[in-house]
Amino acid sequence: MLNRRNFMAASSAATLGGCVSCKFPDSLPVSSPISDAHAHFFNGADLPVHNFVRYVIVPVYAPNLPEVVLALADMALWIAKRLSVSASSEIKHLRSGELFGRDEIQEDEFARTAAKRQERVINEAGSLPFAERRPTESLADSYFYLATLLGAFDYGTRRTLNDDHVRIDPQVYEDIARQGRDAPQRTLPDSLDLPEAMVAYAAQSSVDVKAIIKWVFVMCQSRCSHVRRYLNTIPSGGSQVTHVSNLLVDYDRWLGDRPLGNSTNAQQVEFWTAYAARTESIPGWPRLHTFAGFDPLKDAGERLSSGKGTTFETMKEWYRAGREPGSNAAHKIAGFKLYPPMGFQPDKNVEPVLPTNEPREQRAEIEVKRWWDDNGWPLSKLGTSLDASLDGFFKFCAEEDVPIMAHASPSNDAMSNSARKALIRNWVPRVEQTFSELGRPLRLCLGHFGYYVYDLGAFKDLMKLNVEQVGGEPKARVYFDLSYDIDILEDNQGVLRYFLNALERVCKDVGDEGNFLTFGSDWIMLGQQAGASRYLDNFRRALDSSEFWRKNADKVLRTNFLDFMQVPH
Repeated sequence: MLNRRNFMAASSAATLGGCVSCKFPDSLPVSSPISDAHAHFFNGADLPVHNFVRYVIVPVYAPNLPEVVLALADMALWIAKRLSVSASSEIKHLRSGELFGRDEIQEDEFARTAAKRQERVINEAGSLPFAERRPTESLADSYFYLATLLGAFDYGTRRTLNDDHVRIDPQVYEDIARQGRDAPQRTLPDSLDLPEAMVAYAAQSSVDVKAIIKWVFVMCQSRCSHVRRYLNTIPSGGSQVTHVSNLLVDYDRWLGDRPLGNSTNAQQVEFWTAYAARTESIPGWPRLHTFAGFDPLKDAGERLSSGKGTTFETMKEWYRAGREPGSNAAHKIAGFKLYPPMGFQPDKNVEPVLPTNEPREQRAEIEVKRWWDDNGWPLSKLGTSLDASLDGFFKFCAEEDVPIMAHASPSNDAMSNSARKALIRNWVPRVEQTFSELGRPLRLCLGHFGYYVYDLGAFKDLMKLNVEQVGGEPKARVYFDLSYDIDILEDNQGVLRYFLNALERVCKDVGDEGNFLTFGSDWIMLGQQAGASRYLDNFRRALDSSEFWRKNADKVLRTNFLDFMQVPH
């Protein structure tokens, strides 16, 4: 499960180090093929990175530090603009036959860029006593608070908090880029004249901030480097990944933000379509199955605005092109990715959809309400508008048997009431309703299934639908991926045995032979973990501890995902 504990631990992983060129090999050896149902290879340019950090990353992973929200959001955007290669830039290398992508961003370049931005914002705003600063309201004050928390002031200047000019030591950010949460904590000099409580608080709280800054560093790397590092990390024991999902996201409308220019959602799909064409002839190179993000809020707004020419209508053609053998279309996808913790359920989005918090506690609901109100749409109709978009989406997916990947863990929520909207129990009514109304099953994979989030009752309900048939057609094709599971990562074999035994009992109760559980990594997040290279081996050991799962290990590690994707094997 992707949670605060995982995120903090992830930031202490080994450094990126070195340059990774993306010159493709003539072939890759494959002795033991595996499939990965859950991976991401996007970078910071592909995300609405400012508001993702502002409304999701900091509130979820550093909830006690509202003072640094503005600074970290601005830093993420500033870094992405200057260091993250756009999708349209990276694609030029593919089409020209040059080396793919650019060299990796090095820690010192990242550090200089971050420090210069922080220094400039603080100094342009002028000096204030520390007690008079308002870091939750002022970007300069938020940056000043961040510098204080990290001890990032250049000690050589011995300047006080009231000086008209401060200097930021880039070494602080270089250390964080290399070591994440384990970067050394600076001792704050006496010349800063801070309250004793602030000094103690800085040492205690800076760990969370370091983890987020390390994530920003990782996200400024190229898409190519993410794929290459993935292939050098996840496979083990002679294994090689031959099929992997490539999950793009679209939660722009929920966050009131968008990817950087030249990395729109369409340009991202165009890049990965070109990537697939470039690599499909390389023996052993994994086939990336690219999923485009579907956002029911964006679709609802587009339908209310014009009623035609929606993004979803365009993406339908991308999917059809992806299914057509030999298609030369510039945009091809294998399915769709949903992200419910932004603020929606699969169905029955009853009012009020948005939480009613005090202003200081509000997050992404600010952006949704502002946009909805600016267009003159009644907020009381938000839920029904979401459901109408989802009805149309699921109808198309059922009728054309489209694979759907969904974030199904109560994590990465954008609002105070949205985390639980991702739980798997919310999918049972939608899956039942789709077959009841259309006579066609949904082809769905629920991501981040694991011990700390699993709901055995909902799992059994969905598994029953998988095995029950009407007229030779199953009522559902719902899969569950075990991606970025902390117990697999930490090799907690006792917990894993308990969890897998519980799943085994359900499978046997409903008459299933392990046909719907799949391996997943959740790269890029897993890639920040020091133990990422052991993840697959740890999972294999857990499967081997049970006769049932040992017998069905090849299904879990390879063929179940291929069945989900309708790939012959």
